[in-house]
Order: sequence, then C-alpha cells, then structure tokens
Amino acid sequence: MAKVALLIGVSEYEPGLDPLPGAIRDIKAMQQVLQHIEMGGFDEVKTLTNPNSLLMQETLEVLLASLTENDLILLFFSGHSVKDDSGTLHFATRDTGRTSTGELVKSSTVSASFIHDLMSNSSCKHQVIILDCCFSNTSPPEITTTGDTSVDIKAQLSRQGRALLTSFTSTQYSSSQRGSELSVYTRYLVEGIETGAADLDGDSWIAVNELHEYASRKVQEAAPAMKPEFYFLKEENKILLAKAQTNDPKLKYRKEAERRVSRGEISPSGRYILNSLAWGLGLTSEERANIEAEVLKPYQEYQEKLQRYRRVYMQSLQRCYPLNAQAREELTCLQQFLGLRDEDVIPIEEESAPKLANNSQSDNKANELTQLRLGSQANWLPSTPSAISPGYIPNQSIQLTNPPLPINSSSGLAESQTSPASVSRFPNKFLLLLGIGGGLAALALTISIFTRSPNSPLSKSENTELSSLNPSPTQSPTATNSNKNSSSTTAPSPNPTASPKREGCSAVVSGNLRSEPAPFRDNIVKSVFREQLPVTGKQTKGGWMEVKLPNNTLAWVHREVVLDEEEIDSCLFGNGETIKLVPDIEPPEPSPSPESEQ
Repeated sequence: MAKVALLIGVSEYEPGLDPLPGAIRDIKAMQQVLQHIEMGGFDEVKTLTNPNSLLMQETLEVLLASLTENDLILLFFSGHSVKDDSGTLHFATRDTGRTSTGELVKSSTVSASFIHDLMSNSSCKHQVIILDCCFSNTSPPEITTTGDTSVDIKAQLSRQGRALLTSFTSTQYSSSQRGSELSVYTRYLVEGIETGAADLDGDSWIAVNELHEYASRKVQEAAPAMKPEFYFLKEENKILLAKAQTNDPKLKYRKEAERRVSRGEISPSGRYILNSLAWGLGLTSEERANIEAEVLKPYQEYQEKLQRYRRVYMQSLQRCYPLNAQAREELTCLQQFLGLRDEDVIPIEEESAPKLANNSQSDNKANELTQLRLGSQANWLPSTPSAISPGYIPNQSIQLTNPPLPINSSSGLAESQTSPASVSRFPNKFLLLLGIGGGLAALALTISIFTRSPNSPLSKSENTELSSLNPSPTQSPTATNSNKNSSSTTAPSPNPTASPKREGCSAVVSGNLRSEPAPFRDNIVKSVFREQLPVTGKQTKGGWMEVKLPNNTLAWVHREVVLDEEEIDSCLFGNGETIKLVPDIEPPEPSPSPESEQ
C-alpha cells in the first residue's frame, strides 16, 4: 500500500483576486509533517506552486491513473475557491480571470466536478481531500469582498469511502490570516500531526476524522466564525493518516493540559495536577511553559481579537454616537476580518454603548450644572448703575437684614427702576451704596500703591492683601529675609531657565487589572472602564505594563486594553525614562513528591 499526497498552493492571481502569500507556506508545512518518517510516513509528497489550470488538471489526472486499489491519495488545496452563478465550485489558478462583463472564465479554473470525476474513476479507493480556501463569489464587482460561503460541497465532491475536510472562510478573514503565517486551519492540522495531539483515542494512530476534530476545535477557539466541515460516508473504516508517539512525555503533558484548560485558564487544582505530572515526566520549566503557551494560544488570540474589536468600537462611538450606517458597515467588515461571530460582538456592544451614553449624559449634566452655577454666581453680583436720578441721596442708615435675591446681571439700574418687581426685590439704594463703596476702596488701594516710594517696605497687612490678590511662587525680599533662619526646611525656588519636565505618564484603561503579568482566573484585581491610571514604566516582553491605582496599589494591565498606547510611549520617551523590561511570569515549579521530601 502506497501513501501519496498532492499539495497545491496558489498565492499569485490575476487582478480581481487578492494574493495569498500564506498558501505557499501552507503546502510546505504540510509537506514536512506528511513525509516525516515518524509522523506522516508518506511514500511520495508532490507539491504544485502557483500552477495554471492546465498543469493542475494534468498533474492530478496522471497521478490518479498511477495508483492501485489499496493505495491512499491525499489531495490538499490552499488558495481561492470561486462559485459561479449556477452554484458550481471552482478552484482558482494563477491565470484565473474574468471577461469584460465580469463573468468568470471557467477554463482558467479547475472545477470541483472535474476533480470529482477523476477521483471517482480512479482505482484508488482510499481518498482524502482537504480544502483550506478563501471563498469568493463571481458577482461583479465584489469578487473579493463577499462573505457568502454557502456552497453544496457535499453534493459536488463527497463520495462513499472518500473523506472530505473543508474550511471555507470569507476573503477578508483569510487574507488577514495568510499575510504573515499559515492559515488558521492548516496551522492546527500541522500541529495535530507534529505533536501527536490529534491522536484522540490514544491508539498511536491519527485517523482523518481525529485530525479534523482536533483542528476544528482549535480553529473555533481562535476564530469562532470559522466552521470547518467533515464529510465521510463510511466511517466504520477509518483512514489512518499519521502516527503518534504515545510514550512521548511532552505529548502526555500536552493532552493533560488540554483537559485542564477551561476558557483559556488553568484552575488551581489543575495547576497542582500539571505540576505533579511534569515532575513525574521529568519536564523542565521551559518545556512546560512552551507546551502551555501552545495550548492557550487559540483562546488568547480570541481574547486579543475581542479587545481589538472593543477598542475600535469605542473609538467609533466617540466619533459618532449613535453609529451611522457607514460606521456600522465598517464594524461589520472588522468583525469578518477578525473571524468573530455576532454572539461574540453583541455583548461588547451591549456593555460599551450604555456606558458611553451614561458618561455622555453625565458630562452633559455636569456642564449644565457648571453653567447654572456660574450663571447663578453672576446673577448675585450687583450691576453697576448706569444712571442715577437727579437729587438722589444715599441713605446710609439702610441695613440689609436678608440676602438679596438673584437678579439679571445684564440689566442696569435704569431697567430696574422701571420694573416694580425688581425694585421690590433689590433696592436701588443698596446697589448705589455697593457700587460707590467698592469704587472708593479700589481707588484708595491704587493710589496708595503708586504713591509709595519704591524703597519703602510694605506693611504686614498690605503685604498680605497684595499676596492674596496676586499670588506668586517666589517670595518677596522681606519674606525671604524674615525666614532666612528657617530656610533649611524650605525648598529652593526653581531655576527659571531650566526646561520644564513633563509630569508622570498615565494610561486610559478599559479592562481587567491583574496582580501579575499573566491572564489567570484568580489574579484579577479590578475591572475598570476608561479610567486613567499612572504608569510606573515597568513592562514585559509579552505586552504587560505596570500601573498604579488610586490607593497606591500596583497592578498589571495588557496593552490590548489600553486606549492610548501611542500617547503613553510618547510620554515615556519625552520624560527620558528608561522602560524597565521585566520577564513574563513563569509557571509555578512542580511540587516535589513525598519521596523526594523524605
């Protein structure tokens, strides 16, 4: 029995289809694990990189014709898939294009029906097809922007005895994932074979259905919007793809870690079990940390995407509240770009929008109260009389027994004289008394200041009065001489020529504050929403940053929940502070066994 694989990756396309650099990396990664003698153990692994339609069809036809009944063929395709107006699925090649009217040139593609007919007529009865595709419609001009991945793949490619594994994703999400790494589905297919973690039943063999189940679970942890599918009409005869080393200590620890992780966290009891197992298997702290990082990575990626969506959503609300049609459309594209479902983003929107609305209302109420307070203060000030009736003599015996009621500050005495209501509430004589008294006091103070000799010292009362009217950070010569003996407790005056130093940096945070730089369930100190906290300057390579709470407690926050990262970096740089990098938290050391204690 021969095991043969044909891996096809198309990364370069004609205008109308986005390039997919990750497609080439996909087939190279699959090639390494399939042809490895201790993993896939395939006899032949053939790759096609950016073929045209004719080369792709010819290579597949010649390969299938050379196989016998007991052989195994695995066909893997990474690239764009296109659905025409009739619903037929096509696989795009490097020369796939459209006519001037926007119709798909079908001869430049390889149709699913062509592949189905070739494989159905082959003598080889053990067949596996794995499709990791970006999906596009051909309706112009949105050939690369549609998110509709509905296609009856089972009717077009499924057959009894043939295993079909598919992961169709929207163009936006797949393009974002393939720009710098493997596609998310292929990544976990490779990981399941390479680590042996896809051997779910522990029989030392990885069946095709086990591989799909492992990869599909990991994909939905990282990108819940993706829904890989598996079709196999004869499941009683399993197709074995790869081997797993069941006696590998790393594989044992990984499987136990998979069982102990819940929603991206390891409970205290689970941590104790893992520490004991690591000690028994003889694993180092570095090996355990690497395994746990791989196990936790899908959920951490999911959390990072949620934080990114939350941050962009809040920024959109701040620009436009409530959201208009354009902002909503952009957020929908972002959701597809991140691979998130509606049920993932709805809680974020339900949580964030009311908070912003309450904050806006609070701000508006605060502004209104401030305006009312300022207006009230202005109304209590007496207006300067604009006209005085001839023959009016102030009555010095008038005493105010009750405080005056507010009046309109814009109205003058002339207006109040003509208004009986204002005359009854606030006597004009009192207005004139206050106006004349205040003017005389200001005039006397001005004359005394300007007529005094420059060298004559001010009296204590005058010095106090001037200090209250014109406070200054520097002391007068008299005050300096009087306090000369007690200058040891007084800070020296700043150098006026020195350049001012910026205050300490602070960050606006919306998320969880933790007692250590790691996302554990029991280390959350506090959850805050748009709260400004001082930054100490300590950071980790993993993106954690130390902040200080109002009660001077120190906590750690990840940069994903910080709303003003660029402003913080600019502030730290402007202060000339050196960022103190500290290592990320290490997992706890395994507990010693009773024998070692004895």
